[in-house]
Amino acid sequence: MVPIDMSGKVAIITGAGRGLGRASALKFAQAGADVVIVDVVMENAQSVAKEAQALGVRSKAYATDVTDADAMEKMVDEVVAEFGRLDVMFNNAGVNVITSFVDSTLEQMKWLEDVNLFGVYNGCKAAVKHMLAQGGGVILNTSSQAGVVGAKGHTPYTPSKFAVRGLTQTMALELGPKNIRVNAICPGIIRTPMWEQNLDQMLEGDAAKDPARRDETFNSTIQARTPLQRPQTEDDIANACLFLVSDMSLNVTGQSLLVNGGLTMT
Repeated sequence: MVPIDMSGKVAIITGAGRGLGRASALKFAQAGADVVIVDVVMENAQSVAKEAQALGVRSKAYATDVTDADAMEKMVDEVVAEFGRLDVMFNNAGVNVITSFVDSTLEQMKWLEDVNLFGVYNGCKAAVKHMLAQGGGVILNTSSQAGVVGAKGHTPYTPSKFAVRGLTQTMALELGPKNIRVNAICPGIIRTPMWEQNLDQMLEGDAAKDPARRDETFNSTIQARTPLQRPQTEDDIANACLFLVSDMSLNVTGQSLLVNGGLTMT
């Protein structure tokens, strides 16, 4: 097996204090990249940064809200000033609300668009100016399988993730001639903290507090919906992310890679 080498590369990962962001940041660090851990909770970001440092790379934590364009620009500028360059911008931060169209509210729609779409946009805008100046770079945006096919009960979430794919493709077309690749990762059903929140909303009352019922609900969802009949893990997604941001994918841009056990074929 040919190892992926990210030595000398600098990557920023948003939403990296837990879940997929943490797993991907540590995967990049294992490959030799210096990683900047961005999360709204500084304690979480610092914890992951320490894990990355233990792998022998440079790492720094930032508590930055991706919906704040000025704060994102300031953070990225500081990273480039300190680390000397920016090779990878992974816009991963996201939120979800489980609700039907009938029960959804405009406030929910605006909140998810603000984080899931405009947060990605802010990260891209802050990073691209530096990538243009240095002659290239890689941007990876987190969409979802719900950004490829509609998902019942995800009215605010689904359009925000569809929009991420549209932004990704448009940027890839415009920035390709500038040696900037832009792709999206579309995770399937992973038992991350976000999915635990989904279970809170899928189950009611005491059932939501019962570990056995939570496991049963999660596992039955996997069995019913995925051809491979096994859940995706954070490591599954992180491996795909590492491929997309590395030189192993130099001719890949404008793509939305599904890692979901074949769910969208059913």
